[in-house]
Amino acid sequence: MSNPDMLILDEPCSGLDILSREQFLNSLEKAASSGCHIVYVTHHIEELVKEISHVLLLKDGEIVAAGPKAEVLQDELVTETFNVSVSVNWSQDRPYLTVTEQV
Repeated sequence: MSNPDMLILDEPCSGLDILSREQFLNSLEKAASSGCHIVYVTHHIEELVKEISHVLLLKDGEIVAAGPKAEVLQDELVTETFNVSVSVNWSQDRPYLTVTEQV
């Protein structure tokens, strides 16, 4: 499919090395900028490129939070979701997770 209207992706970067992951994410950015809608499922928030505007956090099948990416990806909400103390840092409109307390 050269120009899909929508992509539904479940852990698409699983098993990819860093270069391959970034190349794939660049292709998603291009797809989104051409009007393709993207549903992206991941446990790795650093994969959420700037074109992904909204997120939904799930824990045990229940919604923890949903809404605009910058509002939802807050330390407390992500800590609650993953059951580990974390901080969320932003670089180039992408979130990055740091574990702040040993498990």
